[in-house]
Amino acid sequence: LDKNAEMIQDFVKNGGIVWEPTQADQNEANVDWLPPGLSCVRSDRDSPDFEILEADHRLFNEPNRMTEQTFKGWGHQGWPTVWEVIASQKGFDILMESLGQPVIMEAEFGKGKFLMMAIAPDKYYIVGNDDHTKDMAKLFMENLINYVEEFAAVEVEGKLATKWAHLKM
Repeated sequence: LDKNAEMIQDFVKNGGIVWEPTQADQNEANVDWLPPGLSCVRSDRDSPDFEILEADHRLFNEPNRMTEQTFKGWGHQGWPTVWEVIASQKGFDILMESLGQPVIMEAEFGKGKFLMMAIAPDKYYIVGNDDHTKDMAKLFMENLINYVEEFAAVEVEGKLATKWAHLKM
């Protein structure tokens, strides 16, 4: 991703959205492909504790109403709901946090957005430890896909853009 930082930034500036679920801090602690003015640094603290700060945000409401109870108790192998917390950030609005550190955050850039997470619904809905984890992560994936659809009409010269929100889960 670092080698394509300019292309990623142009994509978002022109109206796209880049969503990054949990990434291991050992592989990418510092997200170097973000534009100037934005930063995201991950750490290895995992936690079952979290709080939704922006409960009215579309990400937690469409098409499924997601509450703190919805996220409670998620697990995959030994990892809890919050996996690889965001240790520090600059320029993002925090939507969910864990013990004072960001879990879900977003930032506008040009006509688009960057959406960063310290949870992994893409993994949990497929290989979660139990049915609750899988079922609730699937609902959140539906919300995520619905949310990114807003940005699907991005215009990028000479590039193919796909409307991912039409994929079926």
